[in-house]
Amino acid sequence: MASSGFRKKSRANVRARRSRWKAKAPTLTACRNPGCGAPTPPHTACPACGTYRGRQVIRPS
Repeated sequence: MASSGFRKKSRANVRARRSRWKAKAPTLTACRNPGCGAPTPPHTACPACGTYRGRQVIRPS
């Protein structure tokens, strides 16, 4: 029987690899609008007030 070049992964190696699949909490920053301050993903218009870097870019929801 020819060897295919693969070896069985040990249980410790499999579990170490799978442990890195856990989800991370999203990074949130405070809105730069002084009247808002809502948590917003970075480099994204604020969904609460519609501003991005001090300018009104979308209609607030």
